[in-house]
Amino acid sequence: MNKRTFTVIFCDDVRHEINSKPSLMGCYFGSIFFDRLPSAMPALYIFIEASTPNDNLFKSLEFQVFVGEKIVTTSPLPTEVLAALQEPYRDKRGVTGKRHIYNTMAIVPFAVEAPTKITVKAITESEEMIIGSLHVLSDEN
Repeated sequence: MNKRTFTVIFCDDVRHEINSKPSLMGCYFGSIFFDRLPSAMPALYIFIEASTPNDNLFKSLEFQVFVGEKIVTTSPLPTEVLAALQEPYRDKRGVTGKRHIYNTMAIVPFAVEAPTKITVKAITESEEMIIGSLHVLSDEN
């Protein structure tokens, strides 16, 4: 059985284009730096891709975002979204592949007082795991 995978990208904006293509603007990898803290920006977006093999579909899926130890937003996926993934997927060659779920979350506004860490957690029917993180730093430190 193939395992489930998750990708998390932090960015300034997520725009949904024609044909459901996401455009990620101003991406952050590993760390975000501010000139000084405290500081704020209009929003911090979190783009999440979850994939699972056809023989291990999600029965429940929720994403949680923490700033430090404090939970700041959650996104439980409705059962009808997960149910839409129950049909096996086959490409043009008849090969069964993985199912993908895309989710966008935001911290609006995004204000920080001191250096911290943003953590994204996924909770499924069988496990709970940290799937991404971003360090918030200041040039003053």
